[in-house]
Formats: sequence, structure tokens, C-alpha cells
Amino acid sequence: MKNTKRIEESATTALKSALLKCPILDAYIDSNDKTPSWDGTVFVYKSEDQKKENIKGRVPIQVKGTEKIFVSDVATFSCSTVDLRNYYHDGGCIFFLVSVVPATGEHKIFYASLLVVDLDKILKSAKAQGTYSIRLKLFPENDPKEMAHIFLSFTSNAHKQSSFIGKDLLSIEELERRGTKIESLTFNASGIGLKEEDLPSFMSAHDFYLYAKPEGLDIEIPIDISPLPRMRTPKRACLSLCRSRICSTSGSPRTPAAR
Repeated sequence: MKNTKRIEESATTALKSALLKCPILDAYIDSNDKTPSWDGTVFVYKSEDQKKENIKGRVPIQVKGTEKIFVSDVATFSCSTVDLRNYYHDGGCIFFLVSVVPATGEHKIFYASLLVVDLDKILKSAKAQGTYSIRLKLFPENDPKEMAHIFLSFTSNAHKQSSFIGKDLLSIEELERRGTKIESLTFNASGIGLKEEDLPSFMSAHDFYLYAKPEGLDIEIPIDISPLPRMRTPKRACLSLCRSRICSTSGSPRTPAAR
């Protein structure tokens, strides 16, 4: 018989140890948490100086432990649609699945960053189902910069998508069919110590949430998540590096990549 409590505690211990390697993250996770849908919170700071005034955001997380062994670097988990709906209305969640061997401490951590755009698609696909299988990627537990990117990207995009909770999200094609003129597409690239010369390789290795700015309106509508190589060839683009170490690029509908 499985010792569920031991599995969950081993999973939480593995995740806590991994997050400790990233100097801008501060995790509060209960191994035997009884709160519905969530297991804890990770505070994200603008720098290694973890003062209250340096908090960039907080990320709700859910942690599931399993003794199932995953050979590949992807995994799936059947998640309650009630939980997924709760994540959606809360603005998102990072979901962790930790494959553990409690006796030895061996483990493998997987994650899914679930923001409003992702959860909107999932819930539309799930319809009236009680569960939905989500896809998770291998968590870069030995790469602090990659961990920082995951959490910084979540906080930045959660802020931009929160006002669209409960609203119908449309694709660029649907917006254009309705007569909406798109002035520009924007996206953010976030990470620790990114330099301008690092951005081409960084952007080619990651997916980004895209936002459409309608002509004449001061809003950005979340439309999709996409790897940049699939996007159209740019005419022009602008790039800025700001003090919080967040890099952002923006341009017109045909200008989504940095020079």
C-alpha cells in the first residue's frame, strides 16, 4: 500500500530544495496542506536582496507527488477541472508534478505554467469533463537562471492577463474578422542578468505570450503563446533593458522579433 503522506512530503522536499538554488525565489509550501486547489506560494523578487520593497510578485503553486517513473522529459497529469477553474479565476498557477523514490530521495520535477490564456483554452477543451490531462515539462532545477525566467515570466504575464479573466479571448484572425485593426504585437522576455547580446538565443529557446494592441486603444489583448521562430518576419522592432533585469521587446504585427 502506498504511503501517500510520505510521497507528498518527499515531493515537497525535492521542490523546496530546487527552488532554494534560485536567489530571487522564496517558497512557502506545506507538505500536508489541506487548503483547496493550492499548496503554497512562491514570492518572486527583483533581485537577490529579498526585501519587501523588492517583491515583484507572488506565484500560487500546486504540488503533486507520484512514485511513477517518467523516462522522457515530458509528463502528463489528470487534473481536476474544478482546480483548473479555480486557478483560472485566481489568475493562474504553476503546477508541479514530482516523481520521487522516497527511500533514496531520487526525483524528477515537472511543471506547467498555467496562466489565463492557457487555462481558457484548457477549460474550453475540457467542457463538462471532471478531469483534464495537462502536459508538463521537465523543471530546470539545476539552472537558477531558467527557474528565474519561469517565475518572472509568470508574474509579468499574470499581471497583463488578469483583467481578461471571464472574457472571451480571440485570436488575431478573429480580431481582424471583427474589423479590429492591430497596431502592434508585444511580448516580454524575462530573466536574471540578460544582456542585449543574449536575447536572440534566449528568445529562440523559449515560448512567449503575445499581446495585440488595437489601433487607437490603450490596451493589450492576450492572444496566444508561441515560439518566436513561427512568427512572421519583422520589419522593425524595439528593445529595452530595464533595471529590474527584465528584457522586453515589442513591435508591429509583423515585427515580433528583436534585431
